[in-house]
Amino acid sequence: NGAEALLRAGMAVGVHTHTHAILGHLPPTAQREEIRRARGLLQARLGTDAALIAYPIGARSAFTETTKEIAKEEGLRAGFSYYGGINHMGRIDPFDVRRISFARFSTIDRVRCALARAALSRHERPVA
Repeated sequence: NGAEALLRAGMAVGVHTHTHAILGHLPPTAQREEIRRARGLLQARLGTDAALIAYPIGARSAFTETTKEIAKEEGLRAGFSYYGGINHMGRIDPFDVRRISFARFSTIDRVRCALARAALSRHERPVA
């Protein structure tokens, strides 16, 4: 399967959730169950620790402070959002590591523009 091929190639595989539920919209017990079941399945099927989570849809509303605390309590080491922004050394929240999207064939100028927009949207200085 695809995840096994990624592991063989040296990539890490993390959890998403069991049913692709938006964790920030669920009560804490349901959030915990979504994370536990997804992680347990990956561990059973792939034999991997699966210590990272990418929050479904990744928007600011997709996870809460409670979600981050549950992820930490469940033994995860980091969580990835998808609403954009820049991660600055020394100020990174390990349970809100920010990502931005780039098309497969983006030019370096498009990448620089996207990074500048992300930085400006947070009133931070661009790093491109």
